[in-house]
Amino acid sequence: MTRFNFILILVICVVVFDGPSFAQDNAADGGTLRGTITDTTEARNPIKGVTVKIVAQDGTDYKIKTDANGDYKYTGLPAGRYLINIYKAGYLKRVGKPVTIVNGGDHLVRLKMGKKSGASAEVDETFLQHISESIGKRYNLDTQVVDALHQSISKAVETAWEDESEFVRSGEESGTALIEALLTHPDCKAAFAKYLTETELQDYLDVNKARRQRDRLAAAQIMTAGLDQVLSLTTDQRQNVVRLLVDRMNNQPQLTSVDILGDGGPHLQLHYAIVSVLRRELNVSLDEILTETQAKVWQGMIKREKIKRVEGEVGFEVLKPKTEEKKEKEVDDEYHVTTSQLWQLTEAILTAHTELLGPLHEHASHRLALVTKGIVQQHFETQYGLPSDNFETILRFAKTLSELMEAYQADKITREEALGKLNTIREELWDQRDANIRSGEAEVYDITDHPLYQQTLKDVLSEEAFIQYNEHQIQRKTFCQQALRDLIVVLVDIQLLLDDTQRKHFEGIAAQLTVPPLTEAGFAIMLLELIFSVDREILSPWQRRVMEKQ
Repeated sequence: MTRFNFILILVICVVVFDGPSFAQDNAADGGTLRGTITDTTEARNPIKGVTVKIVAQDGTDYKIKTDANGDYKYTGLPAGRYLINIYKAGYLKRVGKPVTIVNGGDHLVRLKMGKKSGASAEVDETFLQHISESIGKRYNLDTQVVDALHQSISKAVETAWEDESEFVRSGEESGTALIEALLTHPDCKAAFAKYLTETELQDYLDVNKARRQRDRLAAAQIMTAGLDQVLSLTTDQRQNVVRLLVDRMNNQPQLTSVDILGDGGPHLQLHYAIVSVLRRELNVSLDEILTETQAKVWQGMIKREKIKRVEGEVGFEVLKPKTEEKKEKEVDDEYHVTTSQLWQLTEAILTAHTELLGPLHEHASHRLALVTKGIVQQHFETQYGLPSDNFETILRFAKTLSELMEAYQADKITREEALGKLNTIREELWDQRDANIRSGEAEVYDITDHPLYQQTLKDVLSEEAFIQYNEHQIQRKTFCQQALRDLIVVLVDIQLLLDDTQRKHFEGIAAQLTVPPLTEAGFAIMLLELIFSVDREILSPWQRRVMEKQ
């Protein structure tokens, strides 16, 4: 599977290989980490005797070895953030695979190891050739200097392999991670410095630093857009949230936009994944930015995220009893508590949106309050008792997009045919979303789009006030659209190490794309549309290989 396919599945929260699953029992006993380690051949042979070192943030480590089937399992890990390192003589070791353990969680992480040789799974000649040629192009180096640079870097990499340097990565790492590994290894950095002036080397370091900063900004913007959809932020609030998140992410350089999009695993939708990152990874408090009503929504989102993460919910379901011994009355009580929380959250979302309008006369306030209660009641009457098939729907959607990607890469369909099929899928999804909003079956985060609520706003506001409201809505939509466009370009950039010309090409395509609502499915379609639309002739052989290899 290509890295782009991995990101695609990650974005729509179907992490088939690396995603955590969650158990309901023994929460106090920590979590379980397990998986299989194989080689990088097509056969994916299991590797026996690999040392798996699980390192906590405080430096505490836990070790275990794989069995004859390449399997490992460690139980009772305290909840928290860990890095996984794997070692075995004769193989390239891997360090720094992140995983978040939750109490009661059963986390599956499958890894691959390449045998030591003159080539690595990803740090190979085509990658090093790409780096050398892109540097030569940026600094107008002649062919002989580019070739010498290539040879010098290759030799430094071989030395690092022989020394088992910790910069060596597996084939799942991004282009950005690989180049940063080269630039931080003393021998490799010396190879760059041999053929670049001090000014040129610093510029190249700044280029890669700027790429990471764009990634953090794009991640902060997409998280803010997700919050805005629920909290109805003002323009100043959006700016303050973006600044806060960028500052926090600068203090955690290992956190990327891919981590944010895929944090929740298969049980968390995009909004809940955003909440998870904000409270688990960044430890963000929004109290000084939000109004009282918005703060209620935020706390409701946190509670809902906890329920979804611990119970493994998908869609609207009641809490499950943790033991079979619970009486029916206790189950009913637990259900009503959960429903009450969801009811309050949905009502608060509409109220926060109404507060955007500013002071209203008594008649308008009373009518909007009645409409709010009616819409919330309709939503829960529609949702009550319906089994959730959201996860199954996501799986079918992922399979459809994966098959489309494979057909395009195998030249079984043309670019125009692929884009046409993608447009059909998008229209079907949006039609279904609009129908769900009209019927009251949509996710609570779409509740402000309800036609009755929107019509009531038009009825109770003056013509001037309604124009101002629409202008603010356009600003919010524009912010979200730009955040999505920036993010898909960033995801490509951190994989392919785009130069300035290439990035402008991708940005030009992104500017023309149809921007969907902020959903997992919409983002995945937008990312594929970008990939299908790019002129591959502007890419180097290594960049094309990353996009096209199976």
